[in-house]
Amino acid sequence: MLRQAAVAALLVWMALPSPAAAKISSAEKSVRLQNARAEYRKEVASSGLDSARAMELRGEIARVESLPTDDADASSVAASAPQTSVARLPDEHYIQSLVHPASYNNQSGYRNPCGPYALTSILNSFGEPADFQSVYDGVAPSHDVGSGAHEVKSYLISHGHKAVDRNHGSLDDVASAIDRGERVMMMINANPDAPTLYTTHWIAVKGYKVVGGKRYWQTVDSYFELGGEFAAGGKYPDGIPDDELARMWKKPVPTLLGTGAGYSNYYITVGNQAPSIVDRVRNIGYGLNDTTSTEVLMSGARDLTRGFDNTFGPGRDLGQRLGGFFQMTLGGGSKVLFNLPPLLMSATGHALRDAGAGMRSWGARQWEQGGVSGKVAGAGATVLGAITTGAGWVLNAAGTIGSAIAGVAGDVLKGAGQVVGGIVSGAGKILHSIF
Repeated sequence: MLRQAAVAALLVWMALPSPAAAKISSAEKSVRLQNARAEYRKEVASSGLDSARAMELRGEIARVESLPTDDADASSVAASAPQTSVARLPDEHYIQSLVHPASYNNQSGYRNPCGPYALTSILNSFGEPADFQSVYDGVAPSHDVGSGAHEVKSYLISHGHKAVDRNHGSLDDVASAIDRGERVMMMINANPDAPTLYTTHWIAVKGYKVVGGKRYWQTVDSYFELGGEFAAGGKYPDGIPDDELARMWKKPVPTLLGTGAGYSNYYITVGNQAPSIVDRVRNIGYGLNDTTSTEVLMSGARDLTRGFDNTFGPGRDLGQRLGGFFQMTLGGGSKVLFNLPPLLMSATGHALRDAGAGMRSWGARQWEQGGVSGKVAGAGATVLGAITTGAGWVLNAAGTIGSAIAGVAGDVLKGAGQVVGGIVSGAGKILHSIF
């Protein structure tokens, strides 16, 4: 207890401005960051990305990073200036303008900030003055649920960017996107050795470099970057090795829920060009792919929580509360309740496809071993695996279509309700001005 109290007192003291001067030495700043990041890594390893202490430490790291130093010079200022091109140094492929979002400084108490953090850094890298708080309000539920892929894509498209999601990708695909100057958001599990839902994590990919024939990746995110993993003495001073990032990326959502969610090697590429009509229509329909059912569920969670706040939170007028009620019930309620049957259908389809793939793989091994028994067992497993996989595809397709219908219906109902709420708010303002 004494040690915890001492640490807490030290962190409070570190957060206070100097009474004589606001600046500190770069050496002192480095020590403070190193200590806070070390505790952050330890806390995340023991309690997850979004424990109360981890949230406090993210805020502390951001506050220390924002402290000016008394030995800053022109070169450090120039180094922090946004750049818009991809670095073309030998074997280094980085988007130099993709950096920690300055508007995140002094932010603490946010659960699941990883999606808005990565998204804000991507928008800033295109020269847009996106603010972390506004992005958080635009994509994240207000309670203990992470940001959904549909909200991320919708936010990007609404801000004039082409956003294309892909499942079952490869790191070579991501490297090609970086080399084209595109931005990439990846869904990973930050702790593949002991994965939980709380270690499912969004990252923005800054780029990669090749050293001795091996590829290493750097990210801009609220865990690896803020935890100092890429700094000297960190876990990944050269970047995250190819094989380790591949492990994190393979199954970002763990356990049986992960099988049902359908995410595997999932990423979103973001371009600076305007989205096409096809992009917009596809997004309205929640992609119509392996992850549609999960996207509708996450979108429903956002509408439920944000709608609840708009209905019962302080400072809302009657129209805003009415719009929030429609968002909560017609939007969130429809997406969650009507999506349940197709979600279960999709999840069963994913499980059958995985099981079928396992059967075919086992059958191929038995066939290669030779012998009559091996050939018979191999052929039987291959046929059964093909049938199981086919049934999985059919169930998954039916679930995907059903989920898309539930999602679109929920959005239409929510939109109609919010129009009514807007009319009531407008009428109230007119009456107030008259009387």
